[in-house]
This record gives sequence, structure tokens and C-alpha cells, in this order.
Amino acid sequence: MRNFLWSGDINQKKLVAVAWQIMCKPFKKGGLGIRSLANINEAGNLKNYWEILQSDLQWAQLVRSRVLRSNKPIRHFVSSSVWSGAKHKFQTIQDNVT
Repeated sequence: MRNFLWSGDINQKKLVAVAWQIMCKPFKKGGLGIRSLANINEAGNLKNYWEILQSDLQWAQLVRSRVLRSNKPIRHFVSSSVWSGAKHKFQTIQDNVT
């Protein structure tokens, strides 16, 4: 996204003229209203962790059986593209669930 905004080509890098954080601000605050990729990623990881804890979908049951023991995440490494991002959200979920 950054390359395209500055050069018009996603494969060509160019010197950045405005900070990315400013670009992600709403129009009313001087930005372009672009959604923050970091925030989108964090929301996706939180959703995945919630699905792992609560869903009856087969993928969630599989991941849950591999990475949770007594509803707590394991500490050793497990090769999983879903779990690698979601595992850091355990405390956030625990702090905000009633």
C-alpha cells in the first residue's frame, strides 16, 4: 500500500513524504482515512483466538486440541500459521472476557 501511495507502483519504492500514522488518520484529522494494517492484524488475531476458544468449527477444534491445556495456552513451540499470531492475545482476551 505504501509503495503505491508514493510512487503509483506497488513494486517501486520511493521516499516517504508523510508519516504512515498520519495517512491512517480520518479525513477530518488530516489523513487519508486508510485503515491501519497493524490494527487490522491485531483485530484478526483477537478474532482467531476467540474462535479457537469458543467455536465448534473443525479448524478451531483442531487448533484448540493442539495448543490449549486446561484452557491455558501451551508454552512450547507449535508450527501453526493461525496460532503464531493469536497466541500473544491470551492475556488480552482473559482481561476483557466476563
